[in-house]
Amino acid sequence: SFAIHKPSVAVFNATLLGFLIRLLGEKELHTGVGNSQSISRMCSFVLVLLAVVLSNQTIHTLMAENCWAQALHLEKIGRRTEALIQLHKASSWAPGNYKLLFDLGTSLMKAKQWQRALDCFVRAEKARAIPAAAFNRAICHLQLVEPDEAEKHLRRAIYYKPNHVQAIAGFNEMLLRRKRIDEAIEKTKRALAASPYSLPLLRLNAQQYARKGNLKRARLLLSEAVSLSEEPTIDLILSALLMSMKCYEQEDTLAFYDLLVKKVGAESLR
Repeated sequence: SFAIHKPSVAVFNATLLGFLIRLLGEKELHTGVGNSQSISRMCSFVLVLLAVVLSNQTIHTLMAENCWAQALHLEKIGRRTEALIQLHKASSWAPGNYKLLFDLGTSLMKAKQWQRALDCFVRAEKARAIPAAAFNRAICHLQLVEPDEAEKHLRRAIYYKPNHVQAIAGFNEMLLRRKRIDEAIEKTKRALAASPYSLPLLRLNAQQYARKGNLKRARLLLSEAVSLSEEPTIDLILSALLMSMKCYEQEDTLAFYDLLVKKVGAESLR
């Protein structure tokens, strides 16, 4: 309903401002100023046009923010379809807002509308380059079965943020599928140089070496991950335990078994 009244609000504000300027010009005319009437008419016309533009911009911003806030609330309570509708409305009011475009693209990804989501991320990145948009573009390309484009944008996401764990994991998976294990290992090692205490990266690097057949290196990385973790998960301890067994490391196997017993209890293991 607001769309019907939007122009009239802007015109009303502009007309009111123009009327005040005309009054000011007539007052000058009565005081004896020679060409004040023609000057006031010209100023009135210019200010009317300016007021129309400014009023429309303000209304567009307010409407976009209102629809966006509604969308965030609807998303929070699980009404995603309605949230998506509100985001579309917000985007129509503010088509150049990169944050809004990113949110709309993310919602479209959740709805598995990959091409439309991709279009939103492309528009968002035209406004400002952000690592998350590059990563999401890669995901969309993967879903659209465009692996070369996906690889390009994963590289971009890692370039923007060298320790981007999700991007590195996705890139790793793609490289492993293409049997480029050495390149995957090198990429993860660079990320570990930037974030040496990252448990996800340590585990990923261990998986890569295990895939390559270097079980000893994989065991060392998993052991390091367990020692760095204040509260190692059962899954991490079990991975380290199994890798130690494969490497016939009896001492480490017993140590990880004891740690696992403490974590889950002897009865659960039986």
